[in-house]
Amino acid sequence: MNIGRLILRNAPIVIFAIAPLIQTYFGRRARPKRAAYALSRDAVRREGGFLFVIHILAIAGLSGFLWLYAARPELVAWGDMPLANSWRWLGFGLGVLSLAGLFEVHRQLGRQWSAFLEIQENHQLITTGFYSRVRHPMYTVLITLHLAVSLMTANTGVIALSALRVLLFLLRIRREEAMLTAQFGEEYRQYVRRTGRLWPRIEAR
Repeated sequence: MNIGRLILRNAPIVIFAIAPLIQTYFGRRARPKRAAYALSRDAVRREGGFLFVIHILAIAGLSGFLWLYAARPELVAWGDMPLANSWRWLGFGLGVLSLAGLFEVHRQLGRQWSAFLEIQENHQLITTGFYSRVRHPMYTVLITLHLAVSLMTANTGVIALSALRVLLFLLRIRREEAMLTAQFGEEYRQYVRRTGRLWPRIEAR
């Protein structure tokens, strides 16, 4: 196996694994006395118990698929699709870009971030940086990351589980916006009117 194929074989699981490490780093930095993925009953209720379980299973399934793709590719070869290397390298570039974006979004969000749907103590509405144009740049970069691993692997199993996670992100956004509207009221409604959900709003001229 040449070096290029070796990189593309292992990059999906490495990129996918780095994302939660970034989140753990910023979670511990913001709240040193609390685990980055500390879960409360209220947070599960806001997420929706069924959707929460499906999301955990999707993460576990995708992690397993990507590990097999790197370590035992013959076990998942049934899902391989023909795709030009140029598209796979595009996926690699998007993966690296998504990790850089994830780091920067976390830096801008600071202590307001949580792995689950919850309002922090003295929670502030962030409307600067990426958040001045987009309400959920965190999901934008995570969706990009899932597109990246799908392109790099070109495996139907990875693509299906990635698509499931993207769908769950979109469902979660609705609940998150309802939570933030309840917390910030008219301030958040005005923020919604001037920003895009996942990409900047295009103003008609």
